Amino acid sequence: MNSLEIRTNDGVLRRALEAWWEDFSSRLPDGRYVLTDLDGFLPLGCENECTVSYKKDADLCRPFAFEDLEKLFLKRCAPEGKRLIPAPDGIFLDGKKLSLTKLEERLLRLLSEADAPMDARALSLALWGAERPSNQIGVYIGYLRKKTDTPDGRRLIFTQKGKGYYIQNDK
Repeated sequence: MNSLEIRTNDGVLRRALEAWWEDFSSRLPDGRYVLTDLDGFLPLGCENECTVSYKKDADLCRPFAFEDLEKLFLKRCAPEGKRLIPAPDGIFLDGKKLSLTKLEERLLRLLSEADAPMDARALSLALWGAERPSNQIGVYIGYLRKKTDTPDGRRLIFTQKGKGYYIQNDK
């Protein structure tokens, strides 16, 4: 279960953060999170604390977009060094929610949970309950690569010849 302690004297900010937290909290690992407004409080210095302020010494300067706050929390609180974060409400890559079809999401979750490369046969059985032609898996891997490869050439999904597909999830 996640909880957010909001340390601010600004009632408008508090209400906005409470509403935002309802939607966002499911993306984070279970734990206690703190958001401190440095304009009225000193930081606690705890592990999952993010700070906001009108001054430059905060993690996030006010006014801020909730997307920036989400990126900050995901960066701070997500599993250390991981680019891909499967969450109940979607899959996030480098802090951004991926736009995936249901099949693509299931395939990406399978690969992210696998301890070893998975071949097309194993993936086909897991996805459809029956073996399909191996090129079908290859097509969906291609779709996923288009959505996960970065413009600077960083890849998430790799192929090990003779073994199958795997994810390298390091930053």
